[in-house]
Amino acid sequence: MRTYCVSSPLGPLTLCEEGGRLCALLFGREGGFDATPLLQKAAEQLEEYFSGARKSFDLPLAVEGSAFARDVYRTLCEIDYGSCVTYGELAALSGHFGASRAVGNVLHANPLPIFIPCHRVVGAKGLGNYAWGMEKKRFLMNLEGMDV
Repeated sequence: MRTYCVSSPLGPLTLCEEGGRLCALLFGREGGFDATPLLQKAAEQLEEYFSGARKSFDLPLAVEGSAFARDVYRTLCEIDYGSCVTYGELAALSGHFGASRAVGNVLHANPLPIFIPCHRVVGAKGLGNYAWGMEKKRFLMNLEGMDV
């Protein structure tokens, strides 16, 4: 696996590539500076996103997991910039009505936060959780113009 560390408003981020696809985004400095063309493109797209110039990402993603998890991630990537859905709505949209808790478990294990925008998912009665901390979730939601 190749890694590339970049600076961001959320602190250092480590981008990971395997087999020509982006496979992880880690909060913190977790590796080296192996700037492959894909990792450079991912870093550029993140910079554009943080500056407000990019609303979606165009990168090959390696998403492992069950068919259920892949359904959830695929559907989540279709949620528009600046929009949010509840865990229950995401479950229904991904074809798994009633599986809101299972959706939450999938999002907690999201290997590509920001690229697979799990910060756009909220609870029925509040913001819900975010595996990387509520400050990061609020920052990302505010960046996209969501009033939190």
